[in-house]
This record gives sequence, structure tokens and C-alpha cells, in this order.
Amino acid sequence: ICRISFELSQPVEAINHFRRHADIFKSKIGPTDLVFEHKAWLSKQ
Repeated sequence: ICRISFELSQPVEAINHFRRHADIFKSKIGPTDLVFEHKAWLSKQ
């Protein structure tokens, strides 16, 4: 959705959507041995 918004010249909508998405999944952590993987993924987003 973010890429589509950028392609449609709607950067503000793309950024807002990404922030909402990141906020939803920021606190979602599965098994404790995968916390590092989650943080690494989050830092790349």
C-alpha cells in the first residue's frame, strides 16, 4: 500500500500508512529467542 501511495504521488498517505502499520506491530513479539530478528526487521522498515 505504501508503494502504491508513492506511485500515485501521495507520499503523506504512504508515510501515515507505514507509521500505523509499524505502531501495530511494534509491540508484537513472538518467541523470546526471535526478539533480535524482530528488532532487526523493525529497524529496516
